[in-house]
Order: sequence, then C-alpha cells, then structure tokens
Amino acid sequence: MAKHEGLLLKIDSKGNISGYMQENNNKIPIENTTIKNELISFSEEDFEEYSELQNEIRKVYRTYPDESEERFALIKKLTAKAEKALAEYRTFYGLLNRLMIEDFLGENDGTEHYLREYASYLDQIKTVQFFVLHFFSDLSNQIEIDVNEDFNYNSVQISTVFYFEDNKSRQMYHIRNLTEYYFLLLHLFVENGYRLCRCQLCGRYFVPKTKKKTLYCDRVLNNGKTCKEFAPKLKHRILANRNEVLKTFDTQRGKMYKRYERTLNTPDTVEKPLSFEEYYDWLEKSRTARDNYLEDKIPKEEALNIICIE
Repeated sequence: MAKHEGLLLKIDSKGNISGYMQENNNKIPIENTTIKNELISFSEEDFEEYSELQNEIRKVYRTYPDESEERFALIKKLTAKAEKALAEYRTFYGLLNRLMIEDFLGENDGTEHYLREYASYLDQIKTVQFFVLHFFSDLSNQIEIDVNEDFNYNSVQISTVFYFEDNKSRQMYHIRNLTEYYFLLLHLFVENGYRLCRCQLCGRYFVPKTKKKTLYCDRVLNNGKTCKEFAPKLKHRILANRNEVLKTFDTQRGKMYKRYERTLNTPDTVEKPLSFEEYYDWLEKSRTARDNYLEDKIPKEEALNIICIE
C-alpha cells in the first residue's frame, strides 16, 4: 500500500484547490476546483442509485436469518456493488470510503461481523451530505454558525504532507476520508467569509459575486438563459408559485430534521419516530419533486403532495 494513499491537496488563500489522488502506487491528478464550487456541487449530488443498493442491503438483513450463508453471500455481493457505484459518481468517493473503512475497521477478516460493520460505513457519504445541506440551510438563512460546536473537530484530524518547491518548504493536506475532506472545506468556507444564497428561481445554492442582495444565480437553464436573465421575465404569479414550493420544501425539511433529532436524542418523546434512513429517503424524494417542478416536469400540487407527506 502506498504511504500517502488518499487525496493530497493544495488550497490557496483564494479558495482554489489543486492536487492529486494517490491510490496504491498510482498518482492521479484531480480537476482543479474551488472550495465554494466543490461544496455546492457535493450538496447537489443525487445518490439515488447508491441509496437503492443500501436499501437492498437493509432488506437482506431484515429478511434472512442471522449468520446464514445465503445472507452473507448476498451482503458481500451488494456491498461490492455499492462500493463500485460510489466510485462511479466520482473516483475519489470510492477511494476515501475504502480508506476510512480500513482505518476504522482494519484488515478484512472475512467474518459476518466485519461485513456488517463494513455495510454500516457505506452511509458515511450521505451523512456528510446531510450535514452540508443543514449547514447551507443555516448559512443561507443567516443563522449564526458556531464552528467549534457544529463541526466537532475532536473527531476530525487532518494530516499534512511537507514538500519542497522553488526552494521553499510547502505543505499539502492529506485526506483519508470524506468527513475530513468536506469538514475541512466547510471550515475554510466560513474562514473565507463567503456569503451563501438560495436562488429564488432554480432553488439551488450559490455564492453571490457582490455584497448586494442577490435573488437569482448564473446557472444556465434549458432555454439557454441564466436564472438571473430569465426570472424578471416571468409573471409574478409564476414566481409566487415557485417561491411557495421552495419555501414549503425548506419549512418541511426543517420540521423533518427536528423530528429526526428528537428521535435520536429523546426517542420516548416522539409520537412518530424518524430514522436517518427515513429522513434521507424523504429528503431525496422531496428534492427530486422540487427540482422536477422547477423544471416544469410535474405540477405544483404533485410536488407539494410529495414534499408535505408526514
């Protein structure tokens, strides 16, 4: 195994990210990006196919007897498919997930217990995205962020690798799991003082270019125009309908998150408990309904019925 497997990144004071992925003895350059683009892109990632595989894994555990050979074989097959599916989203997702499991669980001993623990770690990327979305929601609504409290850095330790360039000692971040990567980017996002807004047309997050109040982003729509160009031409009624769906989605997401939190912290007080898997399943379906409505694929009433389900 290569000494520094993982992501090795340079992040400059302007938020630019460059570097490479080290897997075994292969050094693979990563596409240059920025802190803000990387976080926003991750927040919009649709893990539906990956989630379906995880649901299949849970179904197998519920259906087959403990420690049966058939269950072991099915879980082994499904976890391999899930690992491959994760890497197909972005190669480094698969690498960082594998390294995290190796660091926490050690070498695979081929037992049922190891496989069960392994399967549980496949939720990590969705847990991290869940945190990023919650963070973005607070930030865009101008809710004060307590970095030390919210980020819980006691459980996230990031290594650095030193090297020489132009006769000067420099360093790169050495990342070995997804939590390290996105918590580092969130920390730097706050440190750089970026503002975050929610586009009132497409519903996605963006960092405005100026300090002025900005309602619409520069994403290009199917008609070739940006949200900023197209929104003023829409009738007020249409914009009002869009805002209703966006606000309902935000309100319901807050309610569902609070219900999940109460289930986690004070389960005896919750009339209708909500697990993380149930919350995330609702979030994926509601986000898809919101996006489909904004793209005129479904009517407002259908979107609201999906979003408002209890």
